[in-house]
Amino acid sequence: MSEQGCTYRLSISHSHEGQHFCANPRVHMKNNIIRSNECDSCRYKTNETVQDMRTLPRQLRPASEVPSCFFRDTSTLDSVSFDCFHPSHECATNEFCRLCPDFKERLHLNSVHQWAVGITTAPREKSTFDRTVESLSVAGWPEDQLHVFAEPGTFSQTMELQSPVTIRGRRVGAFPNWYLSLEELVLTQPNADAYLLCQDDIVACRNLRQYLERVLWPHPVVAFVSLYCGTLQSRTTNKEGFFRIDKSDLLYGALSIVFPAASARAILLDPYVQRHRDGNAGTYGIDSVLASWASETGLPAFVHFPSLIGHTGVTSAIFKGAGNDPSRCSDSFVGEDHDAVRSMF
Repeated sequence: MSEQGCTYRLSISHSHEGQHFCANPRVHMKNNIIRSNECDSCRYKTNETVQDMRTLPRQLRPASEVPSCFFRDTSTLDSVSFDCFHPSHECATNEFCRLCPDFKERLHLNSVHQWAVGITTAPREKSTFDRTVESLSVAGWPEDQLHVFAEPGTFSQTMELQSPVTIRGRRVGAFPNWYLSLEELVLTQPNADAYLLCQDDIVACRNLRQYLERVLWPHPVVAFVSLYCGTLQSRTTNKEGFFRIDKSDLLYGALSIVFPAASARAILLDPYVQRHRDGNAGTYGIDSVLASWASETGLPAFVHFPSLIGHTGVTSAIFKGAGNDPSRCSDSFVGEDHDAVRSMF
């Protein structure tokens, strides 16, 4: 908020009494904080409307002017203290949000430009990996932009890949490999707007990346988006586009999951997710962990109908002999030749 006397002089939090923030990019001082007497003698002082202004840092804003955080409970927007969805906090205040290092702004449309994409893979009787890579390339992610996370024994020593590859030193299981893969994507590509983690037995429709960059995100706060809609999931809706998973709903398959950056970091920090490895089902059950995590935190999760992803694996890499029953396939997949941008659902 501009103060009387100069357009560039902005009011800041009460903890800096007698000081102001100078938004003039031609004036330089420590943290761009000035005192009234310094402002009065400045040759750039003006009351006219200007365009070239520095952005007032969140930490200096009055608490009442701090925008709502991604992790703030939307049902308590007007409360003095409120619930916080971040795994490191339980409740917060405006003043706490102003200074919080975990603060993340809410999502909006057309905000995804930089992707981090991974494929988790494991040995199969009949490999589906090559077709997955080819399909994702047609969908908009070239092979050299796909990071492959493989269990040992997945590839022969003579196989050449254009993608960066991480091969586990020993067999860890589907869930640990998935968790470690997301963690590595976040640590190696920290500036990504979206993290897409796919399994090795999927195909995608054409121009999927371009379509997603137009429609993400479906809500200002998102736990994750599933691009795959299984047969049992598709029976719960007839509305095209993203639909929200109810707290009692299951997620039928984690074949292709997109996280906003804030959620990708939050799920990795969550003790509930980390404790899953301690149980008897700790090496699998990615979809159940995702659905339960979203339900526990209160962050909304979404699935796209019709399915933008098809499941090609006729057998499971986890459960030997398991076929593609209705819980493992999609009857709504639009097809690899379908152009997502032209239909725009």
